[in-house]
Amino acid sequence: MKLKAITKNDLENYFKIKQKYNKFSLNISNLTKPIFIKLPFILNEDVASLVGLMPDGSLIRDLMRIYFSQKKDDSKIELFNDLILKLFSNKMILFRKIDNRGGKQIYINSKTLAWFFYYILKVPKSDERVRIPSWVFDSPDNIKVEYLKQAFDMEGTILKKLMEIRFVSKHELFAKDIQRYYWI
Repeated sequence: MKLKAITKNDLENYFKIKQKYNKFSLNISNLTKPIFIKLPFILNEDVASLVGLMPDGSLIRDLMRIYFSQKKDDSKIELFNDLILKLFSNKMILFRKIDNRGGKQIYINSKTLAWFFYYILKVPKSDERVRIPSWVFDSPDNIKVEYLKQAFDMEGTILKKLMEIRFVSKHELFAKDIQRYYWI
């Protein structure tokens, strides 16, 4: 199975595209900040990891910003940060804060990036049901495994006797999507 690639044609319905050296600038309008990607944009392990983190994140329903929060594992905040910068621009501004319960948050005020997550990567908005994007199911096993790794890190648990792994989610369809992976 071949890796899925996003081409310039896939993006033209949503973004204004300009080539800048070896990267492409994507923008919604002249009033929004661009993101920078390489084309074709390969839906590889890094992209699968980033999307696998998103059930603990939030794509705000007005598509103006992206949040990611974590209470237990600071390394996930750093992973999210690093993947955003690696995939979309090392000049992207990410904001950090600690909520009143001690959880760490990172967020990005980027309408262009939010559109990319929603329309291209198929990450659902905060007011929609959490689902695994269809492109993950259609990807090679290494991509599926990378997505599952992050999803289980976020929502999975290993029982003390090491005899059972559980996946807990308040999103029934998301949990059923996870069950579909057991044929890997």
